[in-house]
Amino acid sequence: MAHEGDLATYLAGRSDRAQRQPIGVFGHLFSRTPPPNESTQPLHPDLVLTSECRLDERGVDARIIHTPGHTPGSVSILLDEGDLIAGDMLTGGFLGLLQYRPSHPPFHDDPGLALDSLQAALSMGPHTLHIGHGGPMPAADVQRWLDRQPSRRGPRHQERPSA
Repeated sequence: MAHEGDLATYLAGRSDRAQRQPIGVFGHLFSRTPPPNESTQPLHPDLVLTSECRLDERGVDARIIHTPGHTPGSVSILLDEGDLIAGDMLTGGFLGLLQYRPSHPPFHDDPGLALDSLQAALSMGPHTLHIGHGGPMPAADVQRWLDRQPSRRGPRHQERPSA
């Protein structure tokens, strides 16, 4: 399963590093360091997502939502009980330290859109976010962090992601 926004990357077996925008010290360091697995075998997903998808038929009371920004095809899973599996929309700290503090990952393809996606996901009412790097975080803590982000203070010139 993959979202159409990342399909070209999967089919090619490599990502376009030029579109990544480094964030913070480690993002800039990582952008100058070649990744160990620059190319992989192409992936041909069985299902390509183009919109929100319910998972009930697969035995999970949840839906997959498009949350672009980290990559064009980033998705998150919102469980009906209120947990949001947010992947790399944000991280939980610094190299395993401060694991329960929201922060930016080392890169986003579109940092502003990533913040917009995070706000859209939070507006769906999750109580807890589970992220790829770091511990679970209360949604209220993530919202407070998001409200303090400089790019959230001025007018936005990009469309908000659809849910």
